[in-house]
Amino acid sequence: MKLLLNPYSLIIRENSTCHFVFTDLSDTLEITLLNSQNELLEHLKTGERMEQDELEAVFTHDVVKLLFERGVLTENETDTNSIFSRTNAFFQTFNMPEARSRLQESHVLILGCGGIGTHIAWHMSTIGVGRLTLLDFDVVEESNLNRQILFDRNDVGKYKVDILKEKLSAINPYIEINTLRKRISSTEEMEEICTKEQYNLIIKSLDSPNEVSLWLDHVCKCHKLPYIAGITMRDTALVGPSFVPEVSEVGWSDLLPVNSNSKREHGIAPSIGVMLYNISAEIAIEAVKILTGYGKLKYLGKIIFRNIFTNQEQVIGKSTEKAVEVNNKKAEMLASKQGLLLGLILVAVVTVFGSVNTVFLLIAFVTALVLPFYLYNQKKDIMMCSFLTATVFSLIICLIVSRRVIFSLYSLGVIQVLLALVILFGALSIFILIMCAIVYIISDRRKSKYLV
Repeated sequence: MKLLLNPYSLIIRENSTCHFVFTDLSDTLEITLLNSQNELLEHLKTGERMEQDELEAVFTHDVVKLLFERGVLTENETDTNSIFSRTNAFFQTFNMPEARSRLQESHVLILGCGGIGTHIAWHMSTIGVGRLTLLDFDVVEESNLNRQILFDRNDVGKYKVDILKEKLSAINPYIEINTLRKRISSTEEMEEICTKEQYNLIIKSLDSPNEVSLWLDHVCKCHKLPYIAGITMRDTALVGPSFVPEVSEVGWSDLLPVNSNSKREHGIAPSIGVMLYNISAEIAIEAVKILTGYGKLKYLGKIIFRNIFTNQEQVIGKSTEKAVEVNNKKAEMLASKQGLLLGLILVAVVTVFGSVNTVFLLIAFVTALVLPFYLYNQKKDIMMCSFLTATVFSLIICLIVSRRVIFSLYSLGVIQVLLALVILFGALSIFILIMCAIVYIISDRRKSKYLV
């Protein structure tokens, strides 16, 4: 088998030491190169194919195997020149095998092609989205040219959606672009537009009329359509929420209720281009996560206000981390109840047979201690679940022991009985503490494995 060097592989030289970087700077293979290894690497860097046996004779079998498994060495020529070559390499490098195909199969609706929507359209086109529908009623004005980079003076007076379709198609000839010259003025119109096609994502960058966010929110909730919103408010960027049905049911109207009686009668929104570029990039990254299914959504169920000059942030809505934490607490309570119920069932068995067979008692107790680890589906924090069952069995053991002790105390004096009870309860306390320590140690060792 002939191998060649992947052109996207990152190799860092430090004197005679060579670092092969796999996915990030912390994941590297460090080799101090001999003269023969250095010469062979220089041949590979020119694009020359080398026999696997020849490489193994110089770098060893294990090193060559590792470099091949991590994609540094490859059998196939790697595309470096097509429009999506770098994008494909990115998804391949960071283990997102289906990302590219999911984008190609996606249809995105962009509501508003102004300072934010124009750049989002460019992002969606160049990332590899297969279909794009652009909605805007406006024409290009000279005031647009400093913050909507796809337009120039020759476009003034022409419809924005038509110019965008022309220029985006020239950049990416593989994309299908539909245009809608329309102003949305009611919930019914919003519903007609959003449900006319099967969209994988709707992106809102409109800020007028005032009720447009409420209309979109209502329609998307009724028809289970995902959307992302983003606008400017003077010197503050508003991004979010990311509304994804069956993942987060929190929409714009839940976070910022819209006053339908409030209408803007005058005033042009001031803005600078770099602010709009930043908002569009944030929305585009979130869109890629939703469309591909890879990554953690930043704006799920919340809106983030960010002042671009003071860097002050305000978050409206619960963070996804807190939501996950709440769900885990509920799961912990359920798991604890399951473990306790099982413990009570086993207690009944131990009560019947424990005094007869001590070995059985020990086996049952160990089972009660270990079993909750496998009952707990979330596998995050099983301390409480295990402790409850361990405590139940501790108590039943002590009851069995105390029954036997009490029967033997009839012939003893009062002081001897009290002393025996003190010893018994002291032993019980020590026993429960030991059980707590055992559960804690086991739980702590398994924590890293079961983190969600």
